[in-house]
Amino acid sequence: MFVPTVAVLDANYNLAATYPSSVFKLQHESGLQANRLSTELNLTPTPNQDYIYLLVYTAADDLQGSTLIPHPAKLYAKARGNQPPAIDDLRAQHSRNGKIQIRVDGKQSAQFIGMQMPSFKDKSTTPQTIGNTAKAAGTTLTKPVEKETERYFNTAIRNALKQNDIDRAMNLVNEAEKLGLSSPRKTFIDNISKK
Repeated sequence: MFVPTVAVLDANYNLAATYPSSVFKLQHESGLQANRLSTELNLTPTPNQDYIYLLVYTAADDLQGSTLIPHPAKLYAKARGNQPPAIDDLRAQHSRNGKIQIRVDGKQSAQFIGMQMPSFKDKSTTPQTIGNTAKAAGTTLTKPVEKETERYFNTAIRNALKQNDIDRAMNLVNEAEKLGLSSPRKTFIDNISKK
């Protein structure tokens, strides 16, 4: 079973929201639908954005686990109003692969993606950091970051993506941007698009 985690990026590929695997709930098989993990995301782009992006992946921690699924005979008995048989439920190992279904309904929600961008009227192409950008008191960069540090972040991001550890890669991008580096975000986007 594929256990999804979702990252929502704004039009400039800035991380706007994340949905961990814990928000996806098990839906039992019914009709032509198999057992599946499902949730509803309410996302609306702000008027200055042509696109928002969903990055769907499975985290390394989730790959180690499994999900308990009720035995089909139990579900069948319950549907017919009978006592379920005393048999063990099934355990589905988590996998890197699976079928993903996304339905878009076009309804507007209260979760606006890109709300913290500079202006709703201009279509700014300058990337904006989403979230808390305030620096801690007394922490100012007095000199530019060395090229060696920039190389470290780019290499660490590539290695994390090779190991399918997208959470770590995104954390490295955020840390690099706190230091004023811009190339790690480009490294992340270039390498994630190759997957």
